[in-house]
Amino acid sequence: MSFARPFIAFLLLALAQAPVSAAEEVLSSAAAPEAAAEAPITLESRLHDLTQVSLAQTSDVVTDLATLGARDLLPLFEAMLEGELFYDETTRQLLRIADDEAGVEQSSDILTGAALGPREARSAEKIRINNRLRTQLRDTIARINLG
Repeated sequence: MSFARPFIAFLLLALAQAPVSAAEEVLSSAAAPEAAAEAPITLESRLHDLTQVSLAQTSDVVTDLATLGARDLLPLFEAMLEGELFYDETTRQLLRIADDEAGVEQSSDILTGAALGPREARSAEKIRINNRLRTQLRDTIARINLG
């Protein structure tokens, strides 16, 4: 036992004086809070994210949009719930594409409500939803209508 104590002390002393490797420096600097500063979440960025994220990430985007836009985004939430929310692949413009009284698919800008004229739904990308998102959207719409 008397041999173990000096040996452990020697190991601790050697480790304390060992030079820090470059990899350890990179890891420690990456873990620093100031290095991990995130860009602020804005309404515009989350609307853009809605056209980019996977179905699994859409719930987080909807939560952020409800917080940032609330009543102004009610038409977006309703169109999404009804399966009528699309986006143009080139411009990333969010569109509502729905049948009019004559059964012709008409598009409108989801944010401004401006009519954009006839457009087939297959010419745009659909914002997909699942049952979990439907429930979240119903809750969000109800909160907005009650508030």
